[in-house]
Amino acid sequence: CEARRWHPNKGYHMCTNDFDYPPIWDTPEYEDQYLFESLTECCKAMFGTPTCEYVDECNTETPTISPTQSPTICDERMRWHPDEGFTVCTNSMNYPPDWNNPENEEIYFYDSLKECCDGVFGSTQCPYVDDCAPTATPTQSPTSCPERTTWHHNEDVNVCTNSMDYPPEWNNPENEDSYLYSSLGA
Repeated sequence: CEARRWHPNKGYHMCTNDFDYPPIWDTPEYEDQYLFESLTECCKAMFGTPTCEYVDECNTETPTISPTQSPTICDERMRWHPDEGFTVCTNSMNYPPDWNNPENEEIYFYDSLKECCDGVFGSTQCPYVDDCAPTATPTQSPTSCPERTTWHHNEDVNVCTNSMDYPPEWNNPENEDSYLYSSLGA
């Protein structure tokens, strides 16, 4: 089990140390983005928190899926929401006062970073600023996005994403112009 590395599962909703991940993640170009030495590193990089749901293939004495830890005071009082420019998800207390109105709360506020990313950006990962993080500087996830600039529609063709999850044939020269874009605005 020492050789196993932590990574997001296929649905990007928890971390696991199984061997079921794309082989490209083992390459130097992608391993720092998706493969981690510890569960804590995986949770921080993928979900912006030091703890998250996980499946530990090496620990057979505990239930397969372990729950997240109880919320901290910071988690209890701060909800996730987009910033005013809708460029990141954040749990800061800085947002327009009218977002607290009952008719707006369900539109702007989310119980988790993952829900905010999905609701605002249509993806389980997005840029974020965590005011509860122990570091003094905001962390953005995934940190490798500047290097990953190929944009495409998701399978439902209703959201643009820069994930690496798309059919390999889209990389063929005759298909690139039809499916892959150099920027979100392209």
